Amino acid sequence: MIPYLTTDHVSAFGDLGVALAALFAAWQGVKSLNAWRAERLGGRKIELAEDGLTQFYKIEHAFQAIRSPFGDASESADRDVEDHESPAERHGRDLGQATWKRLQAKQVTFEDFYVLGLQLKAHFGEEIYEECQAMRRCFARIRTAAQMMYSTPYEGYEDKNFRRRLEADIWNMDSDDPDSIEMKVQNAVKVAERILGKELR
Repeated sequence: MIPYLTTDHVSAFGDLGVALAALFAAWQGVKSLNAWRAERLGGRKIELAEDGLTQFYKIEHAFQAIRSPFGDASESADRDVEDHESPAERHGRDLGQATWKRLQAKQVTFEDFYVLGLQLKAHFGEEIYEECQAMRRCFARIRTAAQMMYSTPYEGYEDKNFRRRLEADIWNMDSDDPDSIEMKVQNAVKVAERILGKELR
């Protein structure tokens, strides 16, 4: 015997159809939302990679400007010279002040870079953030060297190697020493190009 359909059966089938249609619409909505979110995050990541790599290049250029061995006498012309300064003190203080003024002129560039470093860490991981920190340590080394040169003793530094290390941190010497600032900066840029550059290809 073939069962017959009642209005209740038809109504139940209708309700089931509406429920299935709602579930399908919800599934499609979630799928579309996920696709939109992935596309948006992907676009944001590309923008951040481009901005990050550009900032690494800007920092590299800033270091070159700060550490240029070619200076201008006006960089230390406004320094208050004390009568008792020896030639060694005068030279050290002039060099220290000139370097300090260059650091101050690039301060905002470095501050922006340090903030960006946290965003890069969130999206690209610890390796890229470590290179941001390496740049920060290089900045601190130059600042410390400038302060030490400004505090040159009357007779100058008796430890000639110590003085050379200070000057090497202040001036770009094109050194191939892995511990030199120029090599650390170059290495940081190479890592940034490897990690961030692939997002732009």
